Amino acid sequence: MLKIAINGYGRIGRNVLRAWVERGCPQDLQFVAINDLGDAHTLMHLTRYDSTHGRFTGHADLEAQALVITEPIHQQKYVIPLLQESMPEQLPWQTLEAMWFWNVQASLEPRRKRHVICKQGQKKSLLVLHRLMKSMQPLFTVLIINN
Repeated sequence: MLKIAINGYGRIGRNVLRAWVERGCPQDLQFVAINDLGDAHTLMHLTRYDSTHGRFTGHADLEAQALVITEPIHQQKYVIPLLQESMPEQLPWQTLEAMWFWNVQASLEPRRKRHVICKQGQKKSLLVLHRLMKSMQPLFTVLIINN
């Protein structure tokens, strides 16, 4: 089983989780945590309702600082802990046994992101860097780091 941690639960982070649910929550993936500075109720609401992609096909709820996702077909529940750590080097990815770290948080400078991510102990990191260019067109860079 591939254990995944998400840092930054904005549009990209939410769509990663949405895609997993829309594909029937494949059992070969497990989300071990989501880190975002937003409060838990806001994260739940943004999971349920997306202005671009519409309503979430599963059900999202909160339970003791965790996002509870209920898969729509078999009604299987998945509990994903929510973290609010502003310093990526403080994230407990090793404790959670995260094998992949998906960093889609825009606030960190790219070099610092790579340095912090490589120190986390996971096997691979997916780093999505996004910036808004002067032309107002977003620029995305995706790096996969083998640790």
